[in-house]
Amino acid sequence: LVAMENDGPTKGTPRRTGLIIAGNNPVSVDHYAAGIMGFNPMKIPHIAMAVERGIGTIEYQSLNPSVKPCRPKFAFMPLWKQWIRAGVAKLRK
Repeated sequence: LVAMENDGPTKGTPRRTGLIIAGNNPVSVDHYAAGIMGFNPMKIPHIAMAVERGIGTIEYQSLNPSVKPCRPKFAFMPLWKQWIRAGVAKLRK
């Protein structure tokens, strides 16, 4: 199974992970996936804001608790930082 890093999901770099991550709570799925990708999930604005606002939870149960974070960690899409900051600023107004 292949994920996408950098300028994903269409122009990024394919990265083989061998994982399927799914769930019925998008906040917990994003939180779990961010951790697997090597990021601190609570430093990703949309996850932190969802938790602050009580939208979803960050509680989940892994069917394979032996899954470890990817090494090296995934590369973060450069423009996302700008887009996220701009979006978060609008939402917080």
